[in-house]
This record gives sequence, C-alpha cells and structure tokens, in this order.
Amino acid sequence: MKGNWIAALRGHLWVKLVKGDAETLLNDAVAERIALWNIAHHPNGELTFCVSVPDFFRMLPMLRRRKCRTRILRKRGLPFQMARLARRKTFAAGMLGFIVLLYVLSHFVWEIRVEGESVIPEQAIRQAAREEGLHLLQWSPRLADPKTLASKLASRLPDAAWVGVSRKGTSYVITVVD
Repeated sequence: MKGNWIAALRGHLWVKLVKGDAETLLNDAVAERIALWNIAHHPNGELTFCVSVPDFFRMLPMLRRRKCRTRILRKRGLPFQMARLARRKTFAAGMLGFIVLLYVLSHFVWEIRVEGESVIPEQAIRQAAREEGLHLLQWSPRLADPKTLASKLASRLPDAAWVGVSRKGTSYVITVVD
C-alpha cells in the first residue's frame, strides 16, 4: 500500500504502540482484515506501523479491548491537508485566486510578432490584423483558428503572396511573404 494514491486520498497515520501486546494486536488486525504496512518492531518492545484513517477507527475498539495505548506519530494525506488549509482561509483563497487569475490571463493575446521579408509596412499588417480582431489583450477563445485568420488576413493584404498565422502560447506570429 506504500505509495498508493488512494491511501493519500483517504489519509494514513504512522502509529506507535506504546503499551500492550504487539503480537496479539497484529493477529487481531489480520482477523479484522485491517491493512497495516511498514510494520517495525523495536528492541524496547514498541511497534510502529502505518494504517489508513478508516482502518484506524475500526481498530479503536480492538485497542480498547486489549488495553493497548497508541501514539500517533505522523498524519499524512488529503483529509489532514484540507484541515490545515481550513485554518488558513486567506492562504487558500489566495491560492485559488492565483490559479483562476493564471487561467484567465493565459487566454489573452500578449504579443503579436510580424515576420517575413515584405515591402508591406508592418503597421499596415497590424492594422489588417486589428480589423480581423487580432490585437493585444484580445480574449483568444474569441478569435478564429489560425488558418481562418490567415486566409482573412490574406484577403485584406492584396500585395501579399502568402500570409501565415501561428499561435504559440499567448503570442501570435504573422508571417507575410510577397
């Protein structure tokens, strides 16, 4: 179960058996079909093991019956992370706001480059692109796909033999050939 993503979702605990018989506890856990892993028996009589959170709660009546005492060494997994995040609401809101802002800003056009050897002035190419809706800070899902955009730009620039438009992330590259 070590390295299992389901264990990380459900949460797991590192537990140390401080008082009680380790052998009977392990036998009872096997009889109750409670999954334990990373079991280590120390020379001073202590037993350490890892158990999932739901199995730990199933194990509590068995521990009381055997008069065993345990100490939780570490808590890992999603339930504990969410509890820690609930105490830090401002941090959680900031993290969520950052993700939303990153998503929104990645859908804007931040750069438009004009490439190619052409006698057509760059301003004329940029003006034609602006008339087709391609300009800085434009919401990119609102734009047509690059092939359609290239054909529309070619019709607006009669002196150009070929116009190509490519999108790379948040930037568009317009290539014009005479």
